[in-house]
Amino acid sequence: MEIPQEFRERIRVLPNGCWQWLGNVVGKRNKTGCLPYGVVIRKGKQVRVHRYFYEIATGQVPGKNHVHHTCYNTLCVNPLHLEAMSQADHNRLHLSFKKSWEADRQSLTCGRGHLWSEHAYHWKGQRVCRECFNEAQRKRRAARGEGLKGQGYNMSSRTHCKNGHPFEGENLHVTPQGWRMCRTCRNDYRRDLRARQRAARTADPP
Repeated sequence: MEIPQEFRERIRVLPNGCWQWLGNVVGKRNKTGCLPYGVVIRKGKQVRVHRYFYEIATGQVPGKNHVHHTCYNTLCVNPLHLEAMSQADHNRLHLSFKKSWEADRQSLTCGRGHLWSEHAYHWKGQRVCRECFNEAQRKRRAARGEGLKGQGYNMSSRTHCKNGHPFEGENLHVTPQGWRMCRTCRNDYRRDLRARQRAARTADPP
């Protein structure tokens, strides 16, 4: 099934295959366990988007059955990630998932063996390993840097910018995000930008 034309602007396809709903939602992610679900208006009634997509993809009306997200992303509307089941089966499934989550929460280390007592911090009510997070950030920055062609930016292995200015001493500027920038190139760009702005303000109107 392809994403219907009328919904394409409200769906983003994620790398794991989820069709992330960007439109209206009900509920919000909080400590009480209430999760957000996408909603649309159909025939004057508010319906949950994942149930609507399951119905148009399979031709089956869920009725009183629950539509379970196999990806555990409640904003996903990909029919391949949806499965209809009874309320009892759905409750048992979520109970087993909650038990496994509680067991993980009580563990002493993260999945990569870092001690929670040394590397844990909390973000949006969830425990995150700081060491794993920093490693993921370093990989993302390196991947972005390989294809970055902005003025003065460079990979960490380079000693000079693309205009030949050295990345050292007062000419080196490090942004809060960890990027190295050539001060000479940045200052030249700013001077050119100000000159263009002055010329535009003083130009005679057409």
